[in-house]
Amino acid sequence: GVGAYVDLMEDLIPGMKDGTIRTAIDTGCGVASWGGDLLDRGILTVSLAPRDNHETQVQFALERGIPAILGIISTQRLPFPSNAFDMAHCSRCLIPWTEFGGIYLMEIHRILRPGGFWVLSGPPVNYENRWRGWNTTVEEQRSDYEKLEELLISMCFKL
Repeated sequence: GVGAYVDLMEDLIPGMKDGTIRTAIDTGCGVASWGGDLLDRGILTVSLAPRDNHETQVQFALERGIPAILGIISTQRLPFPSNAFDMAHCSRCLIPWTEFGGIYLMEIHRILRPGGFWVLSGPPVNYENRWRGWNTTVEEQRSDYEKLEELLISMCFKL
């Protein structure tokens, strides 16, 4: 299913097809399927496992030939220069983006180029239709979405 997912993403972000987007980072990469699909499409993607206990995910990605690192974004800066990526992605990565004053999202914002894209697919996005599968309540998801929206607007993101 990752190919169909990326096809839908390309409809929303034309730069993925025309070469404008050349670099991406996948936070909470899981088994690095998104990064693998983008590499096949000519977009260099680094898969980031955000916790120490995810080192097997990094190993799996590396064995598949997909660049990957373990990066604890809560305790230190990621080892990339500012403006290094055209796109950042999170699909059900469970990173608490709004916690601690939004420090996690601020680090992603630092490594995104101006005009870059941050793609969030999963909680709390589309909570009205999907909250039942997330072991939570619609009220909790609405609150999480509103906090995220407020943070993104304060950081001058275009939604």
